[in-house]
Amino acid sequence: MPQRPPATRESWRNKPFPTQRAPLPFEGRYDSAELARILHGLVPEDVEDKWFVFHEDGWLYLHRAMTGSCIYALRLRVEEDGATIAGAWVNTDPAEYTATDRAWDLALLQFLVDDLLAGRPLDFPVRTSLPEDKQLNFQHTVVGRRRRGWE
Repeated sequence: MPQRPPATRESWRNKPFPTQRAPLPFEGRYDSAELARILHGLVPEDVEDKWFVFHEDGWLYLHRAMTGSCIYALRLRVEEDGATIAGAWVNTDPAEYTATDRAWDLALLQFLVDDLLAGRPLDFPVRTSLPEDKQLNFQHTVVGRRRRGWE
């Protein structure tokens, strides 16, 4: 499969990260290969791809592809042999993102960064407020096709 060019702000429609935000206690350490995948980002190819992700000036921005709203932003501390997370935030602007379960946000962000971007296989987090028979449909709504950005 041919390698796609890295995602940039201009690769897909997007809105700036709002000033209404809350910190998330996200921690992570990524080696050089994982960091390269993360920095490459993710550009939707069709409506089944639910996220647009790009890196700019030390920040990783995760946008919902359909609306362009930036839901998460991560500050990366790039080091010689990889990177660590220096901070993480979630959008709390009710006009753009209405979820208020920060434990869920943390679990989803971990899944998006580790599984979808870095290539660390991780199970999709279970949403305990949903019946078991609704989980798969919910996962599809949140992440679409199970495709890692670096494949």
